[in-house]
Amino acid sequence: MESWKEMCALLQKKMRSLHLQSGLPLKLWPIILDAAINILNITPNKIAPQSSYYAVFGKHPDITHLHPVRSSM
Repeated sequence: MESWKEMCALLQKKMRSLHLQSGLPLKLWPIILDAAINILNITPNKIAPQSSYYAVFGKHPDITHLHPVRSSM
């Protein structure tokens, strides 16, 4: 399987997981997509053994600003 197809599948899986955990309505999918992309950019995975952030900046990202995606409803 091509790497970009694997990344798309990984992004879709991450979005599905975030959506189920967040309780957000599906119409807010752009927020879920943004969160999924941010998470994938700062974490290594089996497709990209080092994070994109580390590859670009040569250091691990500051993750103190991260918090769960949740609905306040």
